[in-house]
Amino acid sequence: MLGAARSGKTRLARELRNLLAHDGRPCQVDDDPPLEAVLAAPRPDAILLCGLDLASFGPVYSRQDSVLRAQLASALAEYRIVYGSGEARSRNALAALGFATPDALRLAAARPWRCEECSDPHCERRLFHGLLHPSH
Repeated sequence: MLGAARSGKTRLARELRNLLAHDGRPCQVDDDPPLEAVLAAPRPDAILLCGLDLASFGPVYSRQDSVLRAQLASALAEYRIVYGSGEARSRNALAALGFATPDALRLAAARPWRCEECSDPHCERRLFHGLLHPSH
């Protein structure tokens, strides 16, 4: 679990540990491990990056987020970005890990988790909003 300060990564890591343990699924969720260790280790099953959507963020947090994304991209690391608040964020993280309901799988298949065209956080927020509020 990676993310800028105040991105909610610690809370989400704790919630995922609890949800997966309660479900009997063996899973290790590391909260904010050093990025160098993540990139140097054998390929992890998944890297989740918490998006900056929980509070109003200043330039310091946006810069931290941009640096993390740039480092992951330069290492060609595959990662998924998680947005939402409360239970929605936990459900989105579970879906990103492959533990999902049929509806969540359908939405994930309709739109990729990672925008291949850019890494603009505002663009990603618009895409995420579109997943939550699809226009039919």
